[in-house]
Amino acid sequence: MKKNSNFSLASAATTALAICLAAGPVNATTFLSLQEELARARSVWNFQDRGNYDYQYTKQDLLSHQAEYPWTVKVRSGIVHEVRRNDGTVVLPNPFPPTIDDLFVTIDEAVNFNVHSVDIEYSDTHGYPVDIAIDYDNQIADEEIFVSISGVQQLPSYSHAALQAQLTNARNLWDSFLVTTYTFSYEELCLSCYNLNYPWGVNVRNDEIRALDAAGTLVGSSTGTTVPDLFDKLQLALDLRAHEIQVSFDGSFGYPTSIYIDFDATLPHEEVSLRVWNMNILNNPRVDLAEARNQWEALGLPSYAYSFQEFGFHTTFEQNPYPWRVTVSNYQVVSIVDANQNPVASLTSLPSIESIFETIQASFDSNAETVEVTYNTELGIPESLFIDYDHDILDEERHFEITQFTVITVIDF
Repeated sequence: MKKNSNFSLASAATTALAICLAAGPVNATTFLSLQEELARARSVWNFQDRGNYDYQYTKQDLLSHQAEYPWTVKVRSGIVHEVRRNDGTVVLPNPFPPTIDDLFVTIDEAVNFNVHSVDIEYSDTHGYPVDIAIDYDNQIADEEIFVSISGVQQLPSYSHAALQAQLTNARNLWDSFLVTTYTFSYEELCLSCYNLNYPWGVNVRNDEIRALDAAGTLVGSSTGTTVPDLFDKLQLALDLRAHEIQVSFDGSFGYPTSIYIDFDATLPHEEVSLRVWNMNILNNPRVDLAEARNQWEALGLPSYAYSFQEFGFHTTFEQNPYPWRVTVSNYQVVSIVDANQNPVASLTSLPSIESIFETIQASFDSNAETVEVTYNTELGIPESLFIDYDHDILDEERHFEITQFTVITVIDF
């Protein structure tokens, strides 16, 4: 959990020479002080660091060309990825400048190995070392380290573009089902949430919310959240370039199942952490179709047979009386015979289970005025289907039934 990271540390002198002279030898008192300051600064940095950041690096020594500093150091996944001079040219890795974690190691070693002098200034907000002055031996020239760090910019551990695309796709998937009535379990994780008696059972009907806490007490009609609210919360985090965003989406319907947002790494207790489960979408034929289709596809049955009967004025039941027996091999209709065991010729126009699902989906997409489907509870297949595309037009309805479904393991034609 975050803690307030503000603390006051001794300021370094403004020049390398002044730093070196001001520091003096490391004695027992300064050793303990340096250790304490190092530990506190490192703790603050470690809490905020995600391993992805840029910073400005300046080194002062007799061999350095000061005009080319500061260098921009790009750290990715905890490793220096690229370094550029202030004119934009690339610095070759021979070796690269250190990461900020490496600088902490250098400071730690200097403090603990009785060097001549150590003087460090840390960022009071972010913990990283701002100025480093280390003289290992006052009898040796030009072995000192004088380094300045500035412009540290923490980068999100997520790809903004990728997460935006993921959010957009999830939202579009949810919207495609036109969900208006649903229930789910909801819980927020935070220090102040202990008195809210989670988890809640949330009931949403036409965007009106009714939530009951774990004891069954109504927590208020305006309390709780809808799925669109969750999408909006994520979009806000992306728009504000939140420090950290972690989210999982349901693969079938797109709603978020868990969200963690840290808007600002420097602020305590402003994170958002929640989860959603037990989603139950009610009175929604689009969702019924998706669930039935998922159930059927999970079985992975490429070959099967079933009896098919269509009702309506346009059916060909006199020439080929129903019911027909449809045989499917490797997801393709390979044989159809009518009630008299005569072949039905027009195979391309006759349905596999997959194509029946597509017919149902197309009826939703075209806003058919009536779509009534009964699905098999064990297989997910449509057992009966009635579609009236337009109430004002006669004889354009589709009405058929599927019975006597069997799985075929070996087909020999």
